[in-house]
Order: sequence, then C-alpha cells, then structure tokens
Amino acid sequence: MKRSTDPVGWSSSAARALQRAAAWIRAAAWISAAGCAPVLGSEHAFASPQEPTPPPAEQASAAPAAPAAARPNLFVQGARVLTGRGEELADADIAITGGRIRGVGDFQPPANSDAKVVDARGLTIVPGFVDAASDLLLEGEARGGRSGGSELELALSIDPFDDRPRLGALAAGVTSQALARAAQTVEQGLSSARKLAYPPREARAALGAPALNFRIGLGRDRASKERDLRGLISLFEGAEKYHGELEKYAKELKEYEEKKAEYDKKVEKEREKDKDKPEAEKTASKEKEPKKPREPKEDLGKAALFRALQGELPVVIQLEDELDVENALELRRKFGLKLSLRGLSRARAAVDAVAKAGVPVLLEVDAILPGKELTRTPTVARDLAKAFVDAGVEVAFVSGSRGRELAPHLVDLAAESVSRGVSRSAALRAITYGPARALGLERRVGSIAEGCDADLVAFDGDPFSSAARVRWVMVDGEIVYAADRMEGSAQR
Repeated sequence: MKRSTDPVGWSSSAARALQRAAAWIRAAAWISAAGCAPVLGSEHAFASPQEPTPPPAEQASAAPAAPAAARPNLFVQGARVLTGRGEELADADIAITGGRIRGVGDFQPPANSDAKVVDARGLTIVPGFVDAASDLLLEGEARGGRSGGSELELALSIDPFDDRPRLGALAAGVTSQALARAAQTVEQGLSSARKLAYPPREARAALGAPALNFRIGLGRDRASKERDLRGLISLFEGAEKYHGELEKYAKELKEYEEKKAEYDKKVEKEREKDKDKPEAEKTASKEKEPKKPREPKEDLGKAALFRALQGELPVVIQLEDELDVENALELRRKFGLKLSLRGLSRARAAVDAVAKAGVPVLLEVDAILPGKELTRTPTVARDLAKAFVDAGVEVAFVSGSRGRELAPHLVDLAAESVSRGVSRSAALRAITYGPARALGLERRVGSIAEGCDADLVAFDGDPFSSAARVRWVMVDGEIVYAADRMEGSAQR
C-alpha cells in the first residue's frame, strides 16, 4: 500500500482510520471487570459467601453478580482444579450462580435443592483459555493487508456462513478471544474481546472495552523506526491538543451562557421600561450581545486516542525487535499508556527493559517456536517465552496471524513451552490469567475464582499431556461443548 506523503509517513491515514474506528465507540457498551476474588480453600463456608466488591457505576459488568441471598444453581464436584493463578486443588467443588463462580472448595448442595450437579471426578478443570490476539474469525482480505480498521469493520469482516473456526477453537477450550489482524502497514484501529460460545455479531459475545492497536517496526532501519515513533507521538499530542480545545470551548461556552443570560435580563428590563412609549420614542439597547464561541470540529479519532491517554482504552503495539520495544516504552513513559506488546520475535535483548517497565507481552508462535512448526517434539530454540517468564513478565500466548491454524492448539503451544523450561503453572497462566490481564479482563475471565465468569474446560487427564482430551467446555455456567455428545453423533 502506498504510504502517505505526510511528514511522519502515516499519521494522516492513521487519524482517518481512527476516526472511522472511534465511531463505533459511541455505540459500544463499555464493559469492565466485575471482580474475581482469590481462590477459596476447602475451609470456605458457603452459607455466608463473600460477595465480590462491586465495580464503579460507570464500569458496571455486563454480567452482574448474583444477589447475596441467591443460592448456587450448579455444582461441579470432585475435580482436580487448576485455577490459572498457580493454585491447584484436589477433589474440589465449584459452586455456580447465574453463570458466575460463587465459591471453590469443599461443599455439598443444600438439602431439597434443585441445583444441577456435574460429576467431575477424574477430570482436571482449568479456566477457559483466553486468546488475546487472533484473526481466527476473519475472512479473506480482512485478515491482513489493509491498514486501519475499526471494530465495526472487523466485525463485518467475520464470515457469517462459516462457523467451523469458532466452534473448533471452542471445542479445544478457547472460550474468549480478542479479534485482531496483521496488516502489512502500520496498523491502527479498535479490537475487542468476545466469547466464542456465542455468534460473534450477537451483543452478548462482546466481553470488554476495545483496545487501540498500532504496529511499528515494519522497516528494519533505524530511520523508519524513529519515524514510526514520531508518528505515534504526533497522534497522541494531537489528541491532547484536541482535548485542550474541547476544555477551552466548554469553559468559554459556560462564560458565554452566563453573559447571555445577563444580557437577556438587561434587554428585557429595557423593554419593560419602554413598553408604554410610542414606537418612535423607544431606544435601542446599549448592551452588546455576547458572541457565542465556535465549537471545535468533531474528531472521533482524537477522542479515541484521548481515552487511551486517560487509561480507559488499553493500547497494544505490535513490534519486532529491541529498538521497537525501546520506542514503545518511550511512548508509554511519555503518555502513561496502559500498554501491552505483541510479537517481539527478535526482542530477546529487551527482556530486562520490558520486565522493569512491567508491561505484558503477547507472544505468537514465531517467538515461542522460531522457525519450527507446531509439534510436541522438543527442539532447540531461543526460548524467548522462558526468558520473559523468568524475568517476571506477564506472558500471554496468542494465535495471532495464524489463528485458524493455531487457535485450536493454544494448549499445545503452552505444552511446548513447558518442554522448553517454562513451569507448568506459568504455561497455563499464559493461556488463561495472563492474556486476561493483558486485556484488562482478569476480573471476568482467565481464572477459577469467586466472582469470575464460569468459563471452564474439563480434561480427562493433565492438560499438557498428549493423551488428554477435552471432555466438556462451559461458558457462563452452560456446557456449550461435550465430547460424548459429539462422539455419540459420530457413531450414529
């Protein structure tokens, strides 16, 4: 695609794309996290459950917590539970109310209860997998190649007739996914997470607030990388200036309205004074009518950027090497962005800098298995994932631009990282709590804890064993995939 003649190379096209993207923001329901508590032990007394702290009114969850008096309507009993945050519970029960986890521990359904019981003895239950960046649902040209792209444009790029990719990933345990693509230009636009249990254009599929996406470092030379950085700085500075203009206008408008009200009173008083005089003797008002300030031209792109500056929208920057990382972290330091980094296939030298900054990373297969196809056979690699994990960085494994191929194998990708030295708990976290946290959704999905959505995956063995199979998948307390049903259908 031909680059813009703008001095920074692409900022004008970025602004236009953001204007299209931000149009969706106005109609979006901004959904925030509702609050997962730390996992409860067997000593938990279900009779007086601890309610999660409610979110601020302006950030209410789409799935409200059950009232304190509500009793569970579903119990999953007797499972080995891996919470996604490092805890492992043997022979544990999970109580669920209204699609939300109400407790994790050791308890029985109340007497005379009509609650449903799912026998999970012999099964290992983990949180539903979260894929923080994937083009799984996109078709054709929308999967890459064009710059920009709003959330609405991406949603309209989903193939409504081919549901196989979504259902295939769901059957493999992927319950939440952020729609993303890999354009071969500097990319901007909005993308949001959604639940794969529901058709993607349904309102209930939307899971959280969109992220603002950029891609830098497509050029390998320092000059092009510096141009990318200047372009981003220019965009965010423009958003700050635009917001300043709006604030100035609001102040001037308030002053105008006060002066106009005073002016109208004086004019009315003069009219009252002259009302009995003949028309020829009436005098014109000596008061000068105040001038209404001019409203700044609406710029939805800058409005979206300013929301990111306020921390309301997370920012994901896709990049390649350590210089790109340096530039992205400089942008974060300058503007205080809620930042995640995606890609990093050639950024091993930047591990310490990323760890110091405390920024999550979204690693694609090329960063985990560079130059290798997905396989369960250990191979020699640079072990970038292990380097980030060992440095204390929050890591998420994503299917990225190979979504249709890799999204159904997210657990296999995590298993490969274990063969390369990543701990089992860290590998599970990288496909559950880690990506949820990177998306700002850790209080909704990604862990098995009180207050979280009841998104669960049941394996008939250890999830990282090649012999283990998914037996069922639950989303919002409903079993949406069951292997025995599928096997029964195949036999018939």
